[in-house]
Amino acid sequence: MSTLAPTVLLTALLMALPVGRAGQEAEASSDVASKSETAKSETADEAVRAAMQEAPRRSKIGRIRGLQTVSEVRFASSPDDAYRLVASFGIPDRARVVLSNQNGSFERFQLGSRLFGRDSSTGKAAASFVLTGPGLQETLLDMELRRSLYLWPDAPQFTGAGRTYTSKVGDFAILMATVDESTGLPTKIQSFDKDGGAGAEFLEIQWNKADGASRAVPASMKFAAGGQTIWTETIQSMNTEWRFADTWFLPPDRLTAVLGSKVGNQMRVRALEGAWIQRVPVAELNSLENRDRPGAPLALAAVVRSASTHWSVVRKSAADTPLAPYVSVVLSADGIPEAVEYESGGLSESKGPDSAEWTWREPRNIWAHPLATPKGQGPILGVEEAEKSLALTHSKESAEGKSEPRPKRRLRFRIGEVLLNGSSQAIGMELALTVDVSNALSEDPNPKSTTPKKRYR
Repeated sequence: MSTLAPTVLLTALLMALPVGRAGQEAEASSDVASKSETAKSETADEAVRAAMQEAPRRSKIGRIRGLQTVSEVRFASSPDDAYRLVASFGIPDRARVVLSNQNGSFERFQLGSRLFGRDSSTGKAAASFVLTGPGLQETLLDMELRRSLYLWPDAPQFTGAGRTYTSKVGDFAILMATVDESTGLPTKIQSFDKDGGAGAEFLEIQWNKADGASRAVPASMKFAAGGQTIWTETIQSMNTEWRFADTWFLPPDRLTAVLGSKVGNQMRVRALEGAWIQRVPVAELNSLENRDRPGAPLALAAVVRSASTHWSVVRKSAADTPLAPYVSVVLSADGIPEAVEYESGGLSESKGPDSAEWTWREPRNIWAHPLATPKGQGPILGVEEAEKSLALTHSKESAEGKSEPRPKRRLRFRIGEVLLNGSSQAIGMELALTVDVSNALSEDPNPKSTTPKKRYR
C-alpha cells in the first residue's frame, strides 16, 4: 500500500480524476472567513434533504436494479502502490465512487440531480460539500463515463453504427464508444465537452463473459486524461444484484440531517461496507472468562475482554483472511450479550473465506453512538457508558404508552495491541454503540422533522 503523506495523497487524487476542479473549488472555499462555515453546512444539509425528496423513482435494466464493483487501482506515477476503488450505482441516477488507501479517501456521491463530494485524510474526516457549476458537470461526466462501462450499452443509451457509438450527457458533453465489431463491446470510451474538448477516457478495455451469462463485464482498463495514462484498473468483483437504500448515495456525515436522531443528537449515521462475518456465540467464550462457572452468563465488560482475547484465535484460524480491526458484541432486546462478530477487511462478496464459519454482511447504514473513554482509565471501562447508553437508545414505551420494537444493537469496538503489565495484549478500544438503521426506517426517527416520510424508498 502507498506510504504517501495524506496531503500528497489527496493532491494526487484530485489531479488524477476529472472532477479535480470540484475538490479544488471546495478547498478554495475553505479559505473564506469562518463565519460562512455554518451557512455552508446548512446548505449541504438542505441539499441532502432535497435530494431524498426529489430522487427519481427506482427502475431496472433487465434484472439489474443496481450494481457494485471493487477495483484495484495503480497510478502510472507509482505502480507499486495499490489503491481501492469502490463504485456503487443504482438505477436511475444514483452513484457513489470512493477511491482510497490507508492515508485517505476521495469520495463522490450522486442522488438524482444533486451531487456531493468529500475528501478525507487519515484521522481528519472532512465535511462534505455540494458540487455546483463546472465541478458538478465534471463529476457527472465522470459518473456517466463509468456507468456506461458497467452497463454497456443500456445506460446511458448509445446510438450509432459500425465501430462508433455516441451518447449525450445533459446539454454539456458527449460520450463516444469505439467498439470491436466482432463482439459489440467497447475497447475505448471517451468523453468530450460541448465544444469538442477531450476529457477523461477508458482505454484498452478488456471484458469477461461467463458461460451462460447474458452480459459481459469489464475486467481491466486504463484511465487516461490529457493524452496521458493516469492509472491502470483491475476489477476484482462486480455484483449486479446489489441494491441499497437511497441514503447510501449521500455523504455519511449528512445523513443525520435526513434521518434525524433519537438520542439528543448524540448518535450519527455511518455507512458500513460489505464484509465477511464470523459469529461466535457468547457461550463459547465462557471457557475463556468463567472457568470456574462455565454456565454463568457473562457481563458485557467480560464479553469485551473475552472477545479481545479470542481475537488471536480467530486470527490464527483465518490465516488467509484479512481481518478488520472491528469486533461487535451482539445484544438482545434486553441488552444481554448473545454473540461476538469478527469481520474481514478488503474482501468482496465473490471472494470470501473458504471456511463455512464466515457469512457475508451486505453494505448498510447504521446509527453510531461514540463512547468516550475516561482519561487515565483502561479503555474497557468505557463499557459502563455503553450500558447506560443502551437505555437511552430506544425507549421501552412510546409517548402514547405503546411498546416499541427494539432495533438490533451492537457494541462495536476496535481491537488493538497495547502494553499492559509489561506484556502486549489485545484489548477493546474506540467503543461505539451501533443500531441498524434499516430497522429504524419503519417510523420517522425524528417526529419534528419537516422532511416528507416519502423520502424512504
